[in-house]
Parts: sequence; structure tokens; C-alpha cells
Amino acid sequence: MPESEVRIRVRYKETDNMGVVHHSNYVNYYEVARTEMMRGRGLSYKEMEARGVMLPVREVQLNYLAPAYYDDLLTVRIRIAERPGVKLRFEHEIYNEAGDLINTGTVVLVFVDAVTRRPLRAPQGVFGTVRFLNRFRQAAVVGSGIFRTARNPEAVVLPKVRTGRMEGTQ
Repeated sequence: MPESEVRIRVRYKETDNMGVVHHSNYVNYYEVARTEMMRGRGLSYKEMEARGVMLPVREVQLNYLAPAYYDDLLTVRIRIAERPGVKLRFEHEIYNEAGDLINTGTVVLVFVDAVTRRPLRAPQGVFGTVRFLNRFRQAAVVGSGIFRTARNPEAVVLPKVRTGRMEGTQ
């Protein structure tokens, strides 16, 4: 599965009075890594949303192993944990400058049609194939029409999820 990493310098505003990174900032670090991973492989959230596919966060789990401090240079490693279906699961690891693992976590996103707000399977040829998972760039060409949604019905067919509610909703 694809992996990527990004370096982030801890800013003063991300710390508390003791100079320790506030726990809420780790989710932001995950998002930076996720966005840059996709962008580095030729696909952006902006493009997907323009084509009618959204990826809202469904679940976040974090494990704090050691603190990070003001001005630390952190390395955020990210990987797609499994072949996407309706859900897209990322695993994250954050290391400090000494190379110590200080945080781990997962983020689960759900593919959703932007108009109907209904869950979708991963768009075929994008996240739906192992080939894409190994080489995002080939499938992610601007204007390629690789998504079919209510906004863009002429594009390639997206398999629909079973009718009914998403897991965990009422």
C-alpha cells in the first residue's frame, strides 16, 4: 500500500504553557500528511469534490506515546492501510527529530456523493484498484471524467453502496 511522509515544524501557537504540543493538533498533522500524500500523487481533495465525490472523516483514533515540543521538527508518516471500498483508512506515525515514535493513529474517511450525500464505493480506476494504490498519478488526470455522480452522470460508473444508512447512523 502507498506510503508517504511530510515534515512539520511545531509552531508556538500549537503548544500549551509548558511548550508541549496540544493534543488536538495531531489531527491537523494527520490531515496535512493525507492531503500532501494525495497531492503528491496527482490527486487533490479539491479535484475530487469538483467531480462530486467527497471524503468526510468518519473516525479518528490517536495514541500519544511521548510529547512533542515547540520548534520540534516532526516527521509524519502515512499509509493507506487497506484497499478502499466505501471507506478509506489511513494509518499515521509521528516521529520527533531523534527518530522516536511519539504518536500513532488512524483516520477513516468515507466516499460520499456530493449531491445525494449517500456513501459510494471508491471510484473505479481511482482508489478502487491496486494499480492506483501503487501509482495514483496514472488515474488522476484533471478532466478525465473518472467519476460519475449526480453532477457528472456521463463519467465512468461508480458502483453504489447498498441502499440504507451508513454504519453507525440512525
